[in-house]
Amino acid sequence: MAVRGKSRGRASRRRGSFRTSALLSILLVVMITGILGGCGSGNSSTHGSGSVSFSTNTISFKAAAPFAQAPSSQTITGTVTGVTTGTLYVTVQVNNPNSLFTVTSPTITGNSGQVSVVPAIPSGLSVGSFSGSITVNVCLNDATCQTGQLSGSPQTIPVSYVVASGVDGNTVTPRVVPANTAGTVILRGAGFTGATSVNFGSAAASSLTVVSDSEIHASYPALAAGSYPVTINSGNISFSASMLAVSPPAFTATAIPYPSGDALIYPDTAGIEYDAERTTLFVLLPGGNSTNPKLLRYGFDGSAWGSPTQVSMAGLQRVHLSPDGTHLLALVMPDSTDTSMVELDPVSLAQTKVTTVANPSVPESGTVACGFAIANDGNAIVEFALGDNGFAFGTSSRLFTLMSTDGTCDPVASGNGAVVALGGTNYLASSGTFTQQGAQTDSEATADFVGDKFVYFGSVEDGAGQFLGYTNGLVGQIINSPGTRVYGITLDPNLGVPTLATFDLTATPSGNPPLFPQLGTTMALPDTCSPGSCSGGFYALATTPDGSVLFIAGPDGVIVQPIP
Repeated sequence: MAVRGKSRGRASRRRGSFRTSALLSILLVVMITGILGGCGSGNSSTHGSGSVSFSTNTISFKAAAPFAQAPSSQTITGTVTGVTTGTLYVTVQVNNPNSLFTVTSPTITGNSGQVSVVPAIPSGLSVGSFSGSITVNVCLNDATCQTGQLSGSPQTIPVSYVVASGVDGNTVTPRVVPANTAGTVILRGAGFTGATSVNFGSAAASSLTVVSDSEIHASYPALAAGSYPVTINSGNISFSASMLAVSPPAFTATAIPYPSGDALIYPDTAGIEYDAERTTLFVLLPGGNSTNPKLLRYGFDGSAWGSPTQVSMAGLQRVHLSPDGTHLLALVMPDSTDTSMVELDPVSLAQTKVTTVANPSVPESGTVACGFAIANDGNAIVEFALGDNGFAFGTSSRLFTLMSTDGTCDPVASGNGAVVALGGTNYLASSGTFTQQGAQTDSEATADFVGDKFVYFGSVEDGAGQFLGYTNGLVGQIINSPGTRVYGITLDPNLGVPTLATFDLTATPSGNPPLFPQLGTTMALPDTCSPGSCSGGFYALATTPDGSVLFIAGPDGVIVQPIP
């Protein structure tokens, strides 16, 4: 058998595949006497009627979202019959205007040949429908295939590729906003092209920008406290989400010790989430190495914080409110086999639904899903401690979609949900794709409203992960919504009790290392422990929607502290 292959046109070889920007021709020459045996020579013009058949007449790929992994490759097999001698020529022409796919080099076995069609990674394409084609010519004794075509040749096989938007349900981010204060929210859904008006209840948006068919940025006027259904084009564009405007209660500086026997074990850090709709705090105590993690719910009755409702859950990693605020989402992974998203009633903490998915196979041992953050497209972005995999959990569809990421634990979302930092890479909710660079994160990391600044371990970075400066000596911090202040926890060097320091991010950092200046002096905080007996460790912070009150979860309890 003699086989010669060559390509014509603007083509390049990559990992055994051909990638083209427009048109690729592959010529394969096969001496039939070598394949099928026969009595003629390679130059013989004698041949039978001959035919070729193909295993498929269409190739179609579909990706659930740009962030999804690429679909599986598909194979085209051509089988020749009725030919006993002669020189067989096979040409493969690839019309691939959007680099939707690659085609592997043909392989010949007996009287059959195969090529594999390998789809591009969805993130390299935009959301939409794309098409190309593959044309296969099989002929005898004519390298141009102008004559000698076998029956069934040429065969043009269309290739289609659909990348869905990945937006899951209808969302307004942020859903809860300060009353009597104008602001901007991001709406996500579908069918937004042609939108000309947005209303919050009866109040018209002061401005709007249609970013795409699935995204609108709308500015709302100052609104009294209350719930405001959001409508687009007077309801002619389907949308079912609401915005809630709240006035913060008159919180006073308070220390709330954890229940007896509950304290953090260094270096564990608590998780904290404030539910402004119900004036409720959720605190996650990791549990160290000896007990199951515990979730505490503290309710505020208008004058005082009540005793916590408690629930223990093996493998509980993180909790966040759902985009519509109707339930808590709890990431649970008791072992390395499965990952679950458990839905909890935000009042009783009773489980209402559990969605479980098998973990991806990775070479690293001990891989666990260790954190998640919610993007404004309705997806909870779940990261693993090791490996290059993660999940997007659709908070409306309740579907897990496997992703390929280079992130680490502890994802952090910007206040408008547009950016989720994954520790060296960012998820961009507008496009459903990942950046090559991004902010670093840890269990105490926080972000400003638009995702321009992130703070972790006192280090301030921009959205691309570029270092901006330090805030000195912090064991916990939060950045305010405009990205102008960092409120950080420092420990009194003599008593060991936590104190509050404020840093100015509008100033130019100075010194070596470069430090942002502190504003004023440190502030004493209510005691959750006696001086000299405080547990060492780290602190997690949350704030009210207007940024006027801090909630601080530390090793010994929760501190509520209005910001002066």
